[in-house]
Amino acid sequence: MKMGQMSTSREMVGIYLRWLRPRLALPFLYVAGAAVAYALKAFFSGANADELRWVLAPTCWLAGWLGGMTFTPEGGAGYISHDQRLVVGTACSGVNFLIACFATLFFAFAHRPRHGLARAAWLPASLALAWAATVATNALRVMIAGPLYQADIYGAVLTPLRAHRLMGTVLYCTSLFAVHAAATRLWKGRAVPEGGPGEAGGARLSRALLGRLARSPLAFYLGIAIGVPLARRGLHGVDARLLEHVGSVLGMVVLLLGLGLIAKWLANRIHSNLSRE
Repeated sequence: MKMGQMSTSREMVGIYLRWLRPRLALPFLYVAGAAVAYALKAFFSGANADELRWVLAPTCWLAGWLGGMTFTPEGGAGYISHDQRLVVGTACSGVNFLIACFATLFFAFAHRPRHGLARAAWLPASLALAWAATVATNALRVMIAGPLYQADIYGAVLTPLRAHRLMGTVLYCTSLFAVHAAATRLWKGRAVPEGGPGEAGGARLSRALLGRLARSPLAFYLGIAIGVPLARRGLHGVDARLLEHVGSVLGMVVLLLGLGLIAKWLANRIHSNLSRE
């Protein structure tokens, strides 16, 4: 082999090693993140209100502080607002949203830090940020839930349960997109380039599109809100109530996506018109 060829081979090996090194720890980190998400879900499945005070207590405190509501802790039931006739218990803890938010933050951005230590630190940071986002979002949900239950808008089609579910879907999806957008701005310009050395442009584009879809906030939200209940029930356990839940969540998500695309189109048109002036 000629000296020029050997030098070129060494350069190619060096390029490949520089591309591979920051990615070596990613599979292990993803396994750790999946284990955290699974542990949270397993804990929530059997937890009572007393075991969820780490999220219920700050949620009710923030809702009370922002909305002028008073909550009283009730052993085994959670927190009760007698004025609003509202019980904030296990079902209102928002742990499913916490898991979706953690997954959105961790799995969508764990590849962004360039160093292994920063990547490892992103796991507990994602969990802490997801907890904060859950408390803030759930506090807003609790503040809206009281007046919503007492509103004179219900009938055979729109029941309090359905209105509460739709309101929660809107808040959770909006919050997930806000969290994702904030994290995107945080890591902007710090990403390790996607794709291997020598990867064709078309393959790199396909890989990037699939990666963005898999890391989308909606993918994690739908996975927790719909995928997990369907998987746990199985085909023989699906009933009318679960189908209604799946249909309402999917319908609201599609509506929100449509409104978001329309808003983005309008913003682009306004920006384009202003640029021409």
